[in-house]
Amino acid sequence: MNGVLLKEVYGNISKLLINRPRSFNFCDLFLAQALLSEILEAKSLNQHLVLTSSSQKWFCSGADILFYRSNYQEFPQFGILAYQILKNLYNFPNESLSIWHGHSVGYGVGLGMSCRYQLALPSTRWCMPEHHIGIVPNSGTSYFLSHLKDEAFGLYLFLTNQRISGEDCYFSGISTHYMESGNLASFFTDLKTADSLKNLIEKYSSEPNKELSSYLNYKDEINEYFSSPSSIEEILERLKKSNTPFAEQTVKEITSGCPLSLKIAFKQFQLGKNRDLFQAIESEYIIDCNLIVHKNENFAKGVQAKMVERNQGKPSWIPARLEEVTESIIEEHMSIINQLPN
Repeated sequence: MNGVLLKEVYGNISKLLINRPRSFNFCDLFLAQALLSEILEAKSLNQHLVLTSSSQKWFCSGADILFYRSNYQEFPQFGILAYQILKNLYNFPNESLSIWHGHSVGYGVGLGMSCRYQLALPSTRWCMPEHHIGIVPNSGTSYFLSHLKDEAFGLYLFLTNQRISGEDCYFSGISTHYMESGNLASFFTDLKTADSLKNLIEKYSSEPNKELSSYLNYKDEINEYFSSPSSIEEILERLKKSNTPFAEQTVKEITSGCPLSLKIAFKQFQLGKNRDLFQAIESEYIIDCNLIVHKNENFAKGVQAKMVERNQGKPSWIPARLEEVTESIIEEHMSIINQLPN
């Protein structure tokens, strides 16, 4: 194993630590290869699995987008591997736990949610910012978020760049558990002699302070705007009829994203309701390849503006407005292209 992934073994528990702190724990091809290898080995040895980070600031901040902006032809190989990891995590036969230290972004969200248990912390910062770089939320989130008990909140997260806390993750059901920072040291000490994960997680986890959850504060308003809409335009119309600060901010968040990405995402979310994770992942991979490799003008502009220049303005998206994104354009970007690998 190389240094991008560390491993500690305690009896029948394999603990994997993502270890690219200088690169914000971005997942590149080497990390993906190491992750898949270790997950398969833990499966073959009948071990339980803990997935966490060597950094307190970053669980995983997503795929190495800056690299694939310049080397987009290499993305399909990474994408196949990345989604194999999610499938193997989701189907892992024994207990699996992800611990969300700090930022969990993009592919990091998919890694975490594919485990049987998810442990949110006070430091957790969860986000799916894909619309701002010209792509669509992926990594299984079209399945996970469309199957939340609070579907409206799932759609809200799928269409905005909103960052949420560990408390929000717990109360919305995105994570199965929450743990105060003061319990982590004892949890990791006891992990070394544990036979299983569930009892240990429940011993040290607790319900967080409800006053710290923005989700609980805005839940009713989110449901008013995002429950069973027929289109993004309908959501925006609902928001604009309201003059609350939350509604005004949400309009800004949605309209600052790439119109094509938003329209594809809305349809992908609706389809995700009736898919299993594997169907969702296959569809997400096709969209990823189309937007990153084959029709990547928006991706290139978005990454340049938001990650290179760190410009707060809106890139010159193509098409420029939601109403210009027709159903045929959406279908074109959601369909298999001949060049896609098998």
